[in-house]
Amino acid sequence: MKGFTAAIFVFTATMASAASFDLRTAYPSDTAGNPVQVNLGEPFYMTAKFHVDGAPAGPYRLTFALPYMSRTTTDFNYSGDCWATWGPFTDFLDTPTTMKVSIESSGNALADPLTVGISATLPTTGIEYFSPQSLSGSIGASAKLTKGTASGLQWFSPLPITEGFQRVLVAVQQGTKITSTPFSQPAISLSKVESVNMRLVTVASSCRINPSLLRTVTFNSYRSLPSATSTWLRSETLAQSKSSDIGAFVAKSLPRTYKTTMKPYDAVQKLFQAVVAKMQYVVMDKQPDAVTAYRTGKGDCGFFTALFVAACRNIGVPARAVSGFMVGTNQWHVWAEFLVPGYGWIPCDPTYCDSLSPDGSLPLYFGTIPELNQRVATTYGFDHTLSGHAFPRLQSPGVWVTGSTKVSSVQPFCNLAVANGQ
Repeated sequence: MKGFTAAIFVFTATMASAASFDLRTAYPSDTAGNPVQVNLGEPFYMTAKFHVDGAPAGPYRLTFALPYMSRTTTDFNYSGDCWATWGPFTDFLDTPTTMKVSIESSGNALADPLTVGISATLPTTGIEYFSPQSLSGSIGASAKLTKGTASGLQWFSPLPITEGFQRVLVAVQQGTKITSTPFSQPAISLSKVESVNMRLVTVASSCRINPSLLRTVTFNSYRSLPSATSTWLRSETLAQSKSSDIGAFVAKSLPRTYKTTMKPYDAVQKLFQAVVAKMQYVVMDKQPDAVTAYRTGKGDCGFFTALFVAACRNIGVPARAVSGFMVGTNQWHVWAEFLVPGYGWIPCDPTYCDSLSPDGSLPLYFGTIPELNQRVATTYGFDHTLSGHAFPRLQSPGVWVTGSTKVSSVQPFCNLAVANGQ
């Protein structure tokens, strides 16, 4: 009986000391709690003001939830008039969305959650680069010889270029500068060495778009393209845009009348979301290609990108893979761009979208990529032929082996850091 009485006593005491909560308001803010207007692709915080009536029976916490991202505060024990600022958050959507604010606790009467409308300010141009950041790093590769000497090795290293989000300040490596076909990718050729290494300094910017402007472009704008641009419509070894499998994927993803009932921007966005919905992220140890991605529904960033690029080209929209790496050590990554005539190349990252909206229901990282200022692009496109040697992929230095020399493996490496303490 003593144990039962003690249990009743504890329960009664908890109920007697339970606090009640009143969530009064919440709004986007800076870190100090001052109200701000949210800008597309830029970080913001959320501030909630609430009242706690009575002494809390235990800790409580606040949760701020967007449809694709939520953050929960540390435990609080305050009473009276309170406020909490938490984040950061990022709005990727050009349409209004909502932030749900709630209080979680045990032993306390909870407040009704609040729903706050979030509507980001869009850029005044179709595509806008912002938040430039200096980056420094290196990229290279080494070959493990099992027979012969380095005299039988010829290296081809991609040479990053200034374009779009990226401005190359320094790219230092010994060798001879050459250009690949068909995409005119600059590269460095160097022979008779077991390893190559290039030092890089770049300025990279984040990216955001204004879809209402991009939607003014129709499919008629793609009928007559310059030869340098129409090259990005051709089928590639890894992006087989003319394959019947890719045609089937497009047919399942778009209505038959898409060229008369949809704008190119919306058709490409639909394909982007279909790729994300189709694919499951799995690390692969082989070359990515669009047909394998379609047939298996599995792959890493290269497979996501290959399927998306092939699908865009299948409907007559120039698209290309962007290969490179991100801040860190050996953080290789592949994403994509598609062309909107009159505006330029629009970056998009189906793999990053998959991490927040794996069912593809939200077009995240479609044109708006805050993390773009933490990347280096080494090559555009998959296929590259250099000095008569074909490389279906040149994300990192490739090597051509001749004579009696034998190589068991080639190990690429990269590293990238924010420069000057930025």
